[in-house]
Parts: sequence; structure tokens; C-alpha cells
Amino acid sequence: MTLVPAATATAPRRPRQSAGLPAPAVLRAMPTDLRVHTLEACLRRELQLRLRVPPAHRVSGDRPLRRQGVHPLLALQLKRALEHALDVAVPADLLCEGTLGEVAETLAAGLGGGPEVHEGGSP
Repeated sequence: MTLVPAATATAPRRPRQSAGLPAPAVLRAMPTDLRVHTLEACLRRELQLRLRVPPAHRVSGDRPLRRQGVHPLLALQLKRALEHALDVAVPADLLCEGTLGEVAETLAAGLGGGPEVHEGGSP
């Protein structure tokens, strides 16, 4: 029988850091459309890890996250991790009822900054 030290057993856990999210300053320097695309890709990878999605499958960017297995507790964990990593407020209901694309757009808007890219490709 292995005993766990008391300090380890009672130490509070910090929210799991989101895997692969760039620093907020890096995201702010990106054009808005690239920022949304980058956030969506990072969130997709994070959800695939947390939901244990098999390699041949993908989390959809257009379907509500609840329909893809994001339950309220997971939404709360994601909310805390994203707010900690990006310092951006995230509505908890968006992480359940919204789509991956909507979450990425909300995060990108919350970060602010960055040059806008117009159809001509220049700011």
C-alpha cells in the first residue's frame, strides 16, 4: 500500500492550462481573421484531448458544443482555463450552447487589438 503525502492530497489544483494557446500578446498582434482561425484550431485540439475524440474524427466548428459532448462541468473547466490563459471573460453558456467558431470569435473580440484585414488583403 502506497501512502500519499498529506500536502499532495490536500493541495488545491489549478485549472488545467489550455494546450497550445499562444500568448495573448501574440494573438493581439495577428489580423482578426487569423486570430479567430488560430483560436479555433487550438480550441479544437483542446476539446479533442478533453473529450478523447478518436484520431479519425474531429470536433465540428459548426455544431453546438453540447451536442458534441461538452457537458456543464467541462464547460466550466474550459471557461476557467481560457480566462486564466487569455485574461478574457468567457460566457459559460457559450461553451455549452455555442459552436466552436462562436467561441473563437468571442475570444478574438475579447482580446482586442490587432490590425484588421480587408478584402484587398491590406490593413
